[in-house]
Amino acid sequence: MRRLLYSDFETTAKKYRDNIFKNLKQKPKDNLDALKSKITATQSNGYQKYIDYIDEIINNFEDENNPEDILLAKPSEVKKSWDNYKKTKSFCPNDYFYKHRALFLTKADLEESPWNDPKDMTQFNDAIVDALRYDYVRNSPNGFVSYFDDLKINACVYCNASYIVNTNVQCLTTKGKTCLDDMGRYELDHYLPKSEYPFLCVSFYNLQPSCPFCNRWKSIKDSEFYLYTDDSNDLDPFKFDFDKKVITSLSVDKSKMARNIHLNSQNTQLKINHNNVFHIDDLYKAFDDVLEELLWYKNAQTKGYLKNIKATYRKFLSNDQIVRLLYRFYANEDIHKRPLSKMRLDLAKKLKLY
Repeated sequence: MRRLLYSDFETTAKKYRDNIFKNLKQKPKDNLDALKSKITATQSNGYQKYIDYIDEIINNFEDENNPEDILLAKPSEVKKSWDNYKKTKSFCPNDYFYKHRALFLTKADLEESPWNDPKDMTQFNDAIVDALRYDYVRNSPNGFVSYFDDLKINACVYCNASYIVNTNVQCLTTKGKTCLDDMGRYELDHYLPKSEYPFLCVSFYNLQPSCPFCNRWKSIKDSEFYLYTDDSNDLDPFKFDFDKKVITSLSVDKSKMARNIHLNSQNTQLKINHNNVFHIDDLYKAFDDVLEELLWYKNAQTKGYLKNIKATYRKFLSNDQIVRLLYRFYANEDIHKRPLSKMRLDLAKKLKLY
């Protein structure tokens, strides 16, 4: 629910680009060449646009000397350029799709088989996703899980309510020996869906770690929340709030349908979209007890309790550590490290506890 700066993860993203497919004998480019040969051999009507599409991916894929490398593409910029293209039907000099003309195909193009083979009903977008080895990126212990810890994310980026972590899983090597592999207890959501943007299916910045529930809900609808940004003023688009009667009474409304906690945003459309896709207000009804605990702290603070606690712990803990101990959240740039940190932080600020 809080965005990350591209600049903070450039090293990890480039390491991903340079190493993600090193262990594969047959690289994505080999698969793309094979797919291109299959399409060329059939001479299907209108096949050239598919060949151009594949060539454009090959020419801009896994290339450390190419600033437009598809593996490092910024999805928010791609979407902006794509939307601009669809509106104006013309390219602007600085647009992503001006530089990658062949990467524009209609949804119908992507969803139909580009060759006349009755035995092969694979849609073109699925063929691209398979060729780029998204299955390897998602499932292999040498895939995305190898870079996940660098993100310092332990909570779903959409709801901030569920843990997402790497865990060790006992596996067998090809020689039958036991080993431990990192496996991700999370799903990879695509900000720009692979059904419409298959060439970005393994792009580092287009992969957003989420809990299974948010990923499932988003698959039905389009989410407007993007995880990465270049704008430091755009990091925190959401804010949790509560009803005024809560602060007046210092108690939560425990009636069955009560919603004491609400998600807000200065971007009204983003707020509506996020709630519609991920049901945040309904989800956070389950965490009224957290708000209730913060209200207890608010009551105790009036009697000087928290002031004494802070004075005692300050001898061996930093202020951030004291806050983490008392209120059980990470603050600001660290909210991704623990579920509900975003809500706890916003409500604590509202109650003037932090």
